[in-house]
Amino acid sequence: MTNLTPTPPTQPSKAAAQQFLRALACLDLEHWTPTQEVPKAATMERLEAAQRAATAALRPIGKQALAVLLDRLFSFAEAFNLKANPKALTPIYHQSFQTYPEDLVEKAVNGTLEGWKGWGRLPTPAEMLESVSPELTRRRLMESKVRLAIQRKPPERDSKPIDPKELDALMAKVRRTFPSHRDGSQTNSSG
Repeated sequence: MTNLTPTPPTQPSKAAAQQFLRALACLDLEHWTPTQEVPKAATMERLEAAQRAATAALRPIGKQALAVLLDRLFSFAEAFNLKANPKALTPIYHQSFQTYPEDLVEKAVNGTLEGWKGWGRLPTPAEMLESVSPELTRRRLMESKVRLAIQRKPPERDSKPIDPKELDALMAKVRRTFPSHRDGSQTNSSG
């Protein structure tokens, strides 16, 4: 039987969620809609960092981590003489939890273990996930906003004006590389 005390939050998953929240705080996208200009605080660099953090924060739980959490849940049921057939229930819980990030599944399982009120049964997966579903929805919404902001963000311009001498030098190089057809030096090979 497994230890029934809540485990500390999973480090990579929890860290990814925290990094995503920090990245979002810098973007000022909470009340932004796609019909508005992308906020100035949302630089392309920050948006791309937020996109990477969102991908990590939304990564579904792995099979091994889910197995550990389900083992804890069924050990809890066994300790309190709850009727639970792990062999029959594992596929049902797995199906329900597999699209949730690890930190949210862990929060749901820990919430069940910590807040158990003496029910005569294990809560259903939907009952367990009810407390974390709004957070998953919020993460998905913000990830969608980040993707849209990246698409809508105009290219960032170099703040330094072009030096006219540099421009002349570049244009001269282009003229040397691609001679003009006007001077007759290029002939049509078909005629």
